[in-house]
Amino acid sequence: MRKHGIKCRIRIMEHSLDMLPHDEIAVLFGNLFDNAIEASKNSDKKIIKLDVCLQDSYISVFIKNSIDASVLETNEELNTTKSDKSFHGFGIKNIKRIMDKYNGLIRFDEENGYFICDILIPVHFI
Repeated sequence: MRKHGIKCRIRIMEHSLDMLPHDEIAVLFGNLFDNAIEASKNSDKKIIKLDVCLQDSYISVFIKNSIDASVLETNEELNTTKSDKSFHGFGIKNIKRIMDKYNGLIRFDEENGYFICDILIPVHFI
């Protein structure tokens, strides 16, 4: 992020991720940040914000990154735009795999120059 001049604000509530296996935390956040960095490095604002907390009986993961143009308008399925598809395009699939495993919810949206990924994972499924 420093290399690309991206500002990042991270807020993680203590113990909010204690219930998730470490390998799934790595897959989830590795892919979320890879996608956010890739998109925000090409934007004017260059900002990523992450909030992780417990909300009622859910782990809430909310990440947003700056964008200059809509992503969903031209790529609603969020397919990789990289030329070598055999080595790219697995990030969203891996995130969705984790959501399916725990009966979680994932929503993608855009608002005020930001791409947003909003995740809720019910703790009773973990």
